[in-house]
Amino acid sequence: MDPAELRQHLAQYADGELDPTTAQEVERLMASDPEARAEVERWRALRQSAGRVLTNTAVPARLETRIRAGIRARRGSAGPRLLRFGAPGLAVAAVVLLAFTFWPRGASATAVEACDFARIYRNCAMHGHDTLGVNGGPTRKTVAQLRNENPHAGEIPDLSVAGYELVGACTCPPAPNVRVVHAYFRHCAEGNIVSSFSIACQIHLCNQGQPCKCACQDNHVYRCANDGPVTLICWSECGHSYVLACGKLTREQLVELAEKMRHHTPDQDSPAALAVSPE
Repeated sequence: MDPAELRQHLAQYADGELDPTTAQEVERLMASDPEARAEVERWRALRQSAGRVLTNTAVPARLETRIRAGIRARRGSAGPRLLRFGAPGLAVAAVVLLAFTFWPRGASATAVEACDFARIYRNCAMHGHDTLGVNGGPTRKTVAQLRNENPHAGEIPDLSVAGYELVGACTCPPAPNVRVVHAYFRHCAEGNIVSSFSIACQIHLCNQGQPCKCACQDNHVYRCANDGPVTLICWSECGHSYVLACGKLTREQLVELAEKMRHHTPDQDSPAALAVSPE
């Protein structure tokens, strides 16, 4: 199928309703098309929200508040029509209303605490947690293979351009409903371990509920935080966010590491240059 035809199957792919051959074609499209990946994520989020109301599962408090606010704002026009559906139909209609009214755009972001990324660094990177099987075969997986197997994650930052080697990966989330691929690297000479997180949405890195400090480099902004000895930096692009965490490097060293990846030419075995813009 051509890309236009495949786009018509994105909702079915999100619901797991495609045959294996078509699903593989959609995954290849998603691997090369960020907009297709984002659309699949939106369908999954909408299905999850609708599933909660249909099964009478409590939705997160902030989500309920946003639904109620959306209904109140449209009470004059949408209210009478919504009430005709009865309680279950009203709940589903509210979810649909929320999806169209508050659907995440480029400027939207989810607040995630720096300590939650630091926890994964300590528990997973420092203890060899490798659920994605980097070391599970005859040869060690590459970052390119991780990207192909996890197209929702975007461009997983590849630290190999700065003398690191990939040693493991997992998908442990820093917060509910935040999908990540966590790849961790060891410096070939110095032995430092650095966690590289690719997050399938745009986030704000926070420290005890407050926005993290920012560091600018060549007009690019990195949000920076510390959790004990663990230093973290975060940046966003194309609806995805990325975090580096390390217990041995300073903020300046992590920013320098991110800049090396951003300026690394894409014709080499590396991710595309990471253009980081202020949020």
